[in-house]
Amino acid sequence: MKSKKEKKTLSQTVVENLLSVVETPAKHKIYMDNFFTSYDLFVSLRDERFFATETVRENRMAKCPLKSSKILGKMDRGTSDRKFDTKNEIAAVCWNDNRVVSLITNFEDTRCFKKVESRMKGGN
Repeated sequence: MKSKKEKKTLSQTVVENLLSVVETPAKHKIYMDNFFTSYDLFVSLRDERFFATETVRENRMAKCPLKSSKILGKMDRGTSDRKFDTKNEIAAVCWNDNRVVSLITNFEDTRCFKKVESRMKGGN
């Protein structure tokens, strides 16, 4: 049987190694490039008491699936989908903007959406 360490991706290992020198994780909020972001990494960061939020690539959300970008992209702009993993306290949300955007967090509240006005360049 493989250990947890063997199952980690290279990007997860890189982020965890960089954060290993931080003495008080709960005092920091982590934002990173989506190249490094994955569901498993956010569970690991939560376990270590690091708070993190980032956009995430659709293919890195297998354990917390949202509507696919193909489906959501055909819906009205502003349409969203969200999931919350109560066991690991991971929230994921995606929405249709100019393209579909997916976000994952282990500390932000994704339930509070407000409608905003969109402005066109050079318009009012």
